[in-house]
Amino acid sequence: MRRPSRPLLALALVAAGACSDGAAGLVPDADRADAPPAVAAPAPARRPDIVILLVDTLRADRLSAYGAPRETSPYIDALASESTLFEQAIAQAPWTLPSVVSLFTSTHPVSHRVLSNFDAVDPAATTLVEWARDLGYFTLGFTENTLAGKGGGLDQGYEEFHEMEPTRPRANEGGERPVPFIRRVADRLARDLGPRPLFLYVHLIAPHSPYEGGAGSRPGWFEGDAAERDTINDMLGRLVALTTGSNNGRLNAIELESLGRLSERVAGLMDDVWALYDGDVARADEHVGQILSLLRRRPGFADAIVVLVADHGEEFNDHGGWMHGQSLYQELLHVPLIVRAPGLASAARRVAAPVRLLDLAPTLAELVGAEPLAFWQGRSLVPLMRGEVPPAQEPALAMKFSVDRPLGGPLGDVETALYVEGCKLIIHHDHQSASLYDLRADPGERHDLASERKEQLARLLEQAQRLLRSLPELPFVSAVESRSEEKLQHLRELGYIEGGPGR
Repeated sequence: MRRPSRPLLALALVAAGACSDGAAGLVPDADRADAPPAVAAPAPARRPDIVILLVDTLRADRLSAYGAPRETSPYIDALASESTLFEQAIAQAPWTLPSVVSLFTSTHPVSHRVLSNFDAVDPAATTLVEWARDLGYFTLGFTENTLAGKGGGLDQGYEEFHEMEPTRPRANEGGERPVPFIRRVADRLARDLGPRPLFLYVHLIAPHSPYEGGAGSRPGWFEGDAAERDTINDMLGRLVALTTGSNNGRLNAIELESLGRLSERVAGLMDDVWALYDGDVARADEHVGQILSLLRRRPGFADAIVVLVADHGEEFNDHGGWMHGQSLYQELLHVPLIVRAPGLASAARRVAAPVRLLDLAPTLAELVGAEPLAFWQGRSLVPLMRGEVPPAQEPALAMKFSVDRPLGGPLGDVETALYVEGCKLIIHHDHQSASLYDLRADPGERHDLASERKEQLARLLEQAQRLLRSLPELPFVSAVESRSEEKLQHLRELGYIEGGPGR
């Protein structure tokens, strides 16, 4: 396995100032004289329940509350109406494992270093789940993606944990099909959860590929049959593989011609592709609605903290790529983040400032009146939720390391993105180049400003070393690779390794 060396990681960090030609200063918290000390609020008599619902592969712009063209998410929209909705939440990585580890440890990927499909969080590391358990929470977890469970070492800390079935459960030798995941969740939540405060994590796989297009009791938008759906999924998987091969110069003339024909065919089916994906978003929304409906019967739910979030988005040729893991553009990093926290000044608020998924853990700590862990790199979002202005806006940082499957092409295998003051900088380290976008004027990232602002780019690269020094390498990655046959089969089904439908 190829793991980036420390010098390579040193290149994979950059800091930025405002999206203008003026000089910008970025100083890590530890070096900033005006950085306020972290002070936890007094602990309440009984801490509120914490519910984290993560929808895998969910683009923010396909939820109605974020402006989706279809009415895909009435239940999530209803949750947003009594919550704080963060309009510009940024995932720290463009695929599941490093992103969820950042969420659960409040650290950047360059610090936690869980970068490969076969990495796992070391048992000695303390996760958000263990933090909650040590506060007296009953920790209960469900996941349909093993990378957010046993396969990623993220099952630690739960008193009760339930892993996924395959993406499309097949009948066993006796002809019986496994119980659907959402039914397992519902059956457990319908039973007694005990008197202690609840920490609940549910990781829903839809709308991750292969796409089903089903919306449960609501009609979906895909009008084809199962065979047509499977054909589209197969084409998308082959398109990912051929595009990667082309970027790395591995395709012969016949394969390149096949890639061209396949690209044209998929381009003509994009309405169906979006219909499949949006149908799966609607199905995930229904599952969120079912879970919240059951939890509302629990005593004390009126005071519960509820989080709706995604680990990353999905690309449909927005920048020449498909699915996820291949870039740091908005379609992969801009994710929904909705936090319901009863008792704040406003029940419904929209926050436009960029925030990070690794900010969730410190936010939960402040909301329940507990101390944050010393190694957390995030910052509480509670001031933003109250409508206050924090002392200084933190830059949002995301990273891509293609460890298992070299991607090549114009983007390369190692990238860093940094957001600050409406500006987004992407460093393509393998090619020693950078792109700069003004997201306020150009949210689709179509106009690269790098050639127009060379002096600013030079200053930003110089600031990178200061930010690098503020992000230590932490001993969070297990020394033992995780390669169980169960994990390998699931990775194939999700397209992360050969033998599946594509990433």
